[in-house]
Amino acid sequence: MRGREAIREAAAAMFGLVPDLAFEFVSLRTGEDFWVVQWKLTGTAVSGAVVDVDLADFVLVENGAVKEKHSYVDGMAMQAALTPPKASEAQTR
Repeated sequence: MRGREAIREAAAAMFGLVPDLAFEFVSLRTGEDFWVVQWKLTGTAVSGAVVDVDLADFVLVENGAVKEKHSYVDGMAMQAALTPPKASEAQTR
């Protein structure tokens, strides 16, 4: 995402899919002009699926301010958690 409004909209959409989303701090690595934070995302998706996903943020700093932030998420785990079960699967639960 680029720009405040796009970032705000994307974050709101994600939090809407997992209303009880929690970020658990795992680790932090820092340097003179960067930091990398590892997180574990947990919660329950609106579909009822359990969310248990790894996330890493890579942040570049310039003159004391954030220049860039890149987030890397386990896309397969997130997709599985956010995909509603098929009707046949839901009936067997």
